[in-house]
Amino acid sequence: MKREKRSDKIYKVISRHTQDLELSHLDAGLVFLQIQHLAQETGITPNNVSLEAKLLYEGGRLIRIGNRPVAYASLDHIEKLLGHTVETRAFPSPDSFIRYCLPGQESDAPRPRLHLAESFSASSFEHIIGCNESLSVPIKQAKAAMLYPPHGLHTLLTGPTGAGKSMFARAMFDFASRSGRIPTGKSLITLNCANYADNPQLLMSLLFGYVKGAFTGAERERKGLIDQANDSILFLDEIHRLSPEGQEKLFLLMDQGTYSRLGQTEQEHHANVLIIGATTENPSEVMLHTFLRRMTAQIALPSLRERTIYERLQLVIFFLWKESKNIRLRISIHSTVFNALCSYECSANIGQLSSDIKLACANAYFDYLSAVSPSMHVQLRHLTEQVRNGLYTIPTANNKLLDSILKNEQMTIDGACFFEQNLQNCIREHDDIWFSASISSANG
Repeated sequence: MKREKRSDKIYKVISRHTQDLELSHLDAGLVFLQIQHLAQETGITPNNVSLEAKLLYEGGRLIRIGNRPVAYASLDHIEKLLGHTVETRAFPSPDSFIRYCLPGQESDAPRPRLHLAESFSASSFEHIIGCNESLSVPIKQAKAAMLYPPHGLHTLLTGPTGAGKSMFARAMFDFASRSGRIPTGKSLITLNCANYADNPQLLMSLLFGYVKGAFTGAERERKGLIDQANDSILFLDEIHRLSPEGQEKLFLLMDQGTYSRLGQTEQEHHANVLIIGATTENPSEVMLHTFLRRMTAQIALPSLRERTIYERLQLVIFFLWKESKNIRLRISIHSTVFNALCSYECSANIGQLSSDIKLACANAYFDYLSAVSPSMHVQLRHLTEQVRNGLYTIPTANNKLLDSILKNEQMTIDGACFFEQNLQNCIREHDDIWFSASISSANG
């Protein structure tokens, strides 16, 4: 079978996204034609995408839009969209391209703009482990949901316990903030519905607020989390634990932007809130179908077992780095310990992996303080039996890949300087995001 040329692969993706452009929402559509996004979708490095796109542009097949970031669009499809020949193939900015496509439709009022360069180059999505592999499709879906006019799409995240749904929701908020969809100064408002599942009235009062006398102990009117999330995002973890009545009140807010506080029958309040929900259950079995229809974007996150071995290795290194940073000590670790951490059956997924690594580091730290070890050295004896059993799994291609990556018997993790320098600012801002690391920097 003949392998697809790199330039053909890039042109095919550009053509598809150009076909998807709508005249009414050109600014949002241009995001998917930028070099950074094209590189992520094709799996080709940004430099090579830029080189091939430039050659296609010089060959007369693409038009160029803006600079830093630059976007490329298919000339043929733009001409079909506009219904006439495009006289120029280079536009200095997205605004100039939009004015060319929509002459005479400029408004006196300033049009809200997306901060495309900032959102794509600096958002935490671009540094999450697996962003170009197992999480590439979920991230693309999430970006589309956040950018869709006028205020984004309500989103339901599904996946097993410990798959990273809360982390993913925080990354969605970060992307929406950087792209200009959420006003500066707004925060992500979160609530775990499972904490109040046995008291649905308390859960409703936390969400919607209440008026004086709504229930015993309600001595004054109080605003709810929906008030706090106005013009921002409300993340509801374990959203299936919300009662049917709560789901009905919530989809009224999603449909009409109105809600009433607990104990209030006549007065309505208004709020513009984007809902992100997360559940470990099958949504169709535990949630109202009328409510599910309002969750337009439904994004499934993979379990740890479905992630690649390279991603799992990076996750192990990242969690070790966090422990090194926390205790302010270098952590040395034998390659057999790495093999065990990358191979054992981790039923509670990434959350369990993090906890098991923390426990192993705690055991090693105790030996270090007791002078049993002269340095902070994580050894097999510090792992739980379940983790050690990872060494006895049937050898697979994954084990061979690990052997080729972990060439050194001993590796050192240093919380002060382990990650590449250009990620340091992101790490300081988003310490709970799983940032990709350079595996080679762990050696030595």
